[in-house]
Amino acid sequence: YRRGVHDVGMDELVKATGLGKASVYRVFASKDALITAYLARRAETIFGLVDANIARHAGDARGAIVAIIEAVEADIAGASFRGCAFNNASIEFGDPANGARTVAREYREGLRDRLINLATTICGAAEGKQLGEEIALIIEGMYLSAAHLGGVLALEAQVPPEVRHHALRILPLGSAQAPPAVQHLAVERFRARE
Repeated sequence: YRRGVHDVGMDELVKATGLGKASVYRVFASKDALITAYLARRAETIFGLVDANIARHAGDARGAIVAIIEAVEADIAGASFRGCAFNNASIEFGDPANGARTVAREYREGLRDRLINLATTICGAAEGKQLGEEIALIIEGMYLSAAHLGGVLALEAQVPPEVRHHALRILPLGSAQAPPAVQHLAVERFRARE
């Protein structure tokens, strides 16, 4: 993760496990298989956390979305953050059928589907689908901006007005419960009215 998929050789990975080369290759036939398994496990872990947030906020879709955004903010603010592991791996493999890219695509679809379901609870099917997709894009933008600009700057990144409009419908203007990214957008919106 820190150095990139292609920068780390299989010998180094085997050494880090403390297992013999034959043992590792028995479980993972190739480095691609190991990376795919890593991403699948990471997706499972993240979805476990997301689903726990959703369950914790049962009946409060706004609260669940806020919890998801706050988790993203905490992730990108981490000292060791080097971008989204799914994006990073996808970029390093050109073949769309590669296992790592397939897992990354499935992860994005799973997160987007969860956000659409939550947003649909807030504002109905048609608007909910659009709002959920736009929140997914905001989250994707937060990860990409943080990877290139650093976590704090990513929270201040410019968001197109039409996306701001939909994202800000989630919470009332100036809500104390809003995560910093949404608060920042709300303040910008308020200043634009002045």
